[in-house]
Amino acid sequence: MKIRSATLADAHAIAEIHVHSWQQTYRGIVPDVYLDSMTVATREVVWRETLLQSHPKVIVAVDDAKVVGFCSFGRCRDEGAGSNDGEIWALYLSPAQLGKGFGRELLSVACAQLSAQRKTHISFWVIVGNNRATRFYKAAGFEPEPASVKVFELAGADIEEIRYVQACSSLIAPLDCRT
Repeated sequence: MKIRSATLADAHAIAEIHVHSWQQTYRGIVPDVYLDSMTVATREVVWRETLLQSHPKVIVAVDDAKVVGFCSFGRCRDEGAGSNDGEIWALYLSPAQLGKGFGRELLSVACAQLSAQRKTHISFWVIVGNNRATRFYKAAGFEPEPASVKVFELAGADIEEIRYVQACSSLIAPLDCRT
């Protein structure tokens, strides 16, 4: 396993992982009409633009020369967030690669890089009902902020998400982004 910065050449693989992960993870949580309308081609355009802009930062997990997961992260996008607040914008794995340690490594590298940027708090948003992600982030030391629950509309349905947060020091070891 190798974790490296994503390149423009990775956009298609990232898009495939993004679409397939959403279609598997969120079936029964978000409307099927939305999931069924997702295409790799559309997501690839978005990821190409993201990679060209270099923000947010995107890293990939590679196994046997194949991209099997990705994580994007950067400044916290929440209203009122301070300059020391970082955010995991997305972390997705190819569904066949779940439970093999790729997600933990991606999260560790992202936390370490955010810590190196002097971010003291790291947050991310999880769609309510994504129990696998909830367990994963709690195991990594993140805690939910119950007062942060918000609702957004997706394909005519109200979807709830909740913010998880962790305080990190600037001396975090790559595999220990915990308070």
